[in-house]
Amino acid sequence: MAQVLIIGASKGIGLETTRQALEAGHTVRAFARSAADIRISDPKLQKVRGNALRSSDVTAAVTGMDTVIQVLGVGLGDLFQPVHLFSDATRVLVAAMRVQGVKRLICDRVRSRRQSCQYQLPPVIAIPVLFRPRLR
Repeated sequence: MAQVLIIGASKGIGLETTRQALEAGHTVRAFARSAADIRISDPKLQKVRGNALRSSDVTAAVTGMDTVIQVLGVGLGDLFQPVHLFSDATRVLVAAMRVQGVKRLICDRVRSRRQSCQYQLPPVIAIPVLFRPRLR
């Protein structure tokens, strides 16, 4: 099974992705500013507090991982202005992945006219399917 880093793992899609990756048998490093608030207990889960825009935090989190899943989110109020979090965090992440030799990235991104997400992933990044999403 894979060593998976989930960035934005504390709420919503990130928390559900963490649950499903663990259920599928993967070892998960859950990265979030509020990682301590993640209410999942599993021997294959490591909770890491960090900032997705801080290169040192992201590089440390990427170390030893096979795959990264980025599922960052912003509050509803933040969507009424240009949002740069996704593109800025992806730039930091891809640079860290290159340094650490990690080549698999899955991103969950909802784009709107108000978001400024212009970063294109390089072709060296493959996007595998690690587990089948559970539909409710």
